[in-house]
Amino acid sequence: MSCNPWLPVRTILSALALLSAGHELHAQPSRALAVRLPEVNTVIRLDTIGRTLGVSASPDRTWEALRTAHDELNIVPTARDRSRGELGDVALVMRREFAGERISRSLDCGRGLTGEYADQYRLTAALLTWVSAVPAHPDSSTVHTALVAGGRVTDGTRAWPIQCNSLGRFEQRLARRIRELVSPE
Repeated sequence: MSCNPWLPVRTILSALALLSAGHELHAQPSRALAVRLPEVNTVIRLDTIGRTLGVSASPDRTWEALRTAHDELNIVPTARDRSRGELGDVALVMRREFAGERISRSLDCGRGLTGEYADQYRLTAALLTWVSAVPAHPDSSTVHTALVAGGRVTDGTRAWPIQCNSLGRFEQRLARRIRELVSPE
């Protein structure tokens, strides 16, 4: 009878992965918003992507900070539902710049001979943030931000869609600004 020496290590790693996956799922929003970007022929569930962070402020204060941060970053929300805590734009059209920076600082769309596709092509994006209460802590909330985009690369007579994935930098900027706005003076 042969014994695999890696079996205990694999079992422990599997258990840790399950525990951390359960923790991540708990931190995710309970709603599922699906979007279909024109350039990417796939339904994308925004609740399965993005970043979640905790904020030491009530959902109302966090919501107001989120609105202020969007204003400062020149993001005009077309999706605004205070009762569900949702703010964003699920049909955001961008060209070259997003939130005051080159698009390639926030999104990875691939790279060609002339540079980053994100900086060269017109993109359609979905950006949505949820603010949720933390039931056990009334003076705390969670913020979940999802950002994804797609574009159409045109090269002569050929055109093919590209999907762009978030690099996480925009979400970090937004989170940092929200925390600054809710922190006590």
